[in-house]
Amino acid sequence: MAQSSVAAANSTPWSGYWWPQAPNARNLSDPGEALQYYDWYVWKTRGYNPDSAGWERQNASNDADWAGHCQAWSAASLLTKDAPNSVTRNGVYFPHDALQGLVTDLYTAPTYNGFYGTRSESNNVQSSSYKDINPAWMDYLLQYYVGKYHTGFVMDTFAGSEVWNFPAFAYRRNQTTDANGTQHVQTTVYFAKPTAGGAQHTDWFAKTYNYDLHDDGQHVDGQWTGASVQDHPDFAWTPTGRQDQAPDGTMRNPKLDPKIVSEILGYNV
Repeated sequence: MAQSSVAAANSTPWSGYWWPQAPNARNLSDPGEALQYYDWYVWKTRGYNPDSAGWERQNASNDADWAGHCQAWSAASLLTKDAPNSVTRNGVYFPHDALQGLVTDLYTAPTYNGFYGTRSESNNVQSSSYKDINPAWMDYLLQYYVGKYHTGFVMDTFAGSEVWNFPAFAYRRNQTTDANGTQHVQTTVYFAKPTAGGAQHTDWFAKTYNYDLHDDGQHVDGQWTGASVQDHPDFAWTPTGRQDQAPDGTMRNPKLDPKIVSEILGYNV
C-alpha cells in the first residue's frame, strides 16, 4: 500500500548569509559590514564606539573554512521576521544584509527545547554518531513540527564532522509497506538556503532521503537506505530564542546591544 503526504510551515524562513568565521572569508566584522554600521550608529547616537567589530574579530574567528554563524542564521530566520530592505537611522544607512547580519549575530548562542542525534566528530560512516540521527526520529520530527504544527526546525544536513545547519520548512513524503510490515520511505525535505545581499526573499534547496521504518507496536526503529546511508542529517534541533552564552561556551557578541539593534530595525527582536 502506498501513501503520500506533503506539509509546510506557515511561515517560511528568510534567506540570509551564514557569515563565515574564517579570516579570509566575508566576516561580520569586516570593513563595510554589519558590525561596522552598528559601531558607527552607536558612536553617532551615544558618543562612544562599542567596538563590536573588534570583539567579533578577536573572539569569533575560526580557521575552518566551514565554520560560521549557520546556527545563528537558522534560528533567527525561524524566530524573527526578515529585516527591512534598508533603513536610515540618525543619518546612518543600513542595507538589508547588514540588518540581517545584526539579527543573526544576536542569535549566535540560540536556545532550544530539543536536540536530537549526536554531533559526529568523525567522517567514518561506520561510527554510531555518523549513523544517527535515526531516520525514525527525523521522520517523526518532520511530521510533528512541520506536519502537525506547521513550524520549521533546524537540521545539520552533513552527517560527518562539519556542521551545516539549515532551517527545514516543508517536506514531501512517499511510503510503501511490504508484506512484512516494513515501511519503505522516501522523503524530500525543503530547506531555506543562505544568500548574501538582495531584497527580502527565500531561496531554498531540497534533499531527498531514503529509509526503512519498522514498528513493533511499542516503538519505531529505522535504517537509512541507498545513498542516504552516507548522505543524511547528523542532528536536529528546535530553536526557541537566544542567550548570552550557550552551554558549550559559545558566546554572542556582548558589544552588540539587542535594544539598540531593535531601535535600528524599528521593532523588537
